[in-house]
Amino acid sequence: MGNKATGLLLFLYPFALAANASGEALYALCALASITAVEELAIQLTPTRHDGDRPSLFSKEPVR
Repeated sequence: MGNKATGLLLFLYPFALAANASGEALYALCALASITAVEELAIQLTPTRHDGDRPSLFSKEPVR
């Protein structure tokens, strides 16, 4: 879910930059990308067995 939100913000970034010349949108994009990357790293490091269908660090059961 976080990767999709990051992709959406990355797609919308040029429009936000054109509307508002400040770097606030870039800071939000970088913050979300960093949080998503940390979550993905935690997903890879925490399980005792591999579960390729695990969508999030906070989910117990894979979505089917």
